[in-house]
Amino acid sequence: MNDPVHTYPADLVCSLSLDAAMPLYPMLHVPPDDGDFALHRFLKEALEYSRFADRHTLWDKVVSYAGATLGEREGRVWLSWLFNAFTGTHPPDVDLSGWLMALDYYHLPHANWAKTGMSPDHIALARDFINSYFQVLNESEFNAAVEECRSRPLSEWDKRLHQAYGFVYFDRSGGADPFVMLKFVNQGESLRRILRSYRFDAVADFPHAAFRDAAQALIEQRHVWMPEGRKLSQLMQVQ
Repeated sequence: MNDPVHTYPADLVCSLSLDAAMPLYPMLHVPPDDGDFALHRFLKEALEYSRFADRHTLWDKVVSYAGATLGEREGRVWLSWLFNAFTGTHPPDVDLSGWLMALDYYHLPHANWAKTGMSPDHIALARDFINSYFQVLNESEFNAAVEECRSRPLSEWDKRLHQAYGFVYFDRSGGADPFVMLKFVNQGESLRRILRSYRFDAVADFPHAAFRDAAQALIEQRHVWMPEGRKLSQLMQVQ
């Protein structure tokens, strides 16, 4: 039986294979992130190799093609990025999705910080991190780029993908718009980038435990599923 988690990187393979999605590669920092679009060429070749396999078998075929055509390090980095990208699901990565949910909520003007029990100084430190994340996310710019991608005439390749995988731009309910997933990828990669660059070591008293507890309480309040006995990790442990 196919592991259902493999459906998610297969969906991402299909979305990123679109010619129309190429302008988003630099914004998502898709590896190798050097402006060469080598991963895009690889994904198109892998789809041809798979004969446009259905989503439940596609990922295994992509992995197989990578093993036959890519170097060991290149294959490991590219496949790892595709497999671990956040695609809007909860799970597989409960830390990433849980923290994204918490950052979205505590960024709202009406967020109830009083219930967290955090001191005003700790709230200010947490808010500084949240604001830094949203600056990296730059959601308005990314959404504008997505709209530009959607407006492009379909290339012959993209027409094949639309036919093979039932893509429908602007689909709001059936999950057929390939760009919706890329908005989630942008969220996850933005959080990972700010976690790598944020100077936690320069903050004398960042409230790691209290902020994690506030995020965990939000998840419990919303009755979000978590694995048995599993709680969110602290921010610096998110991968």
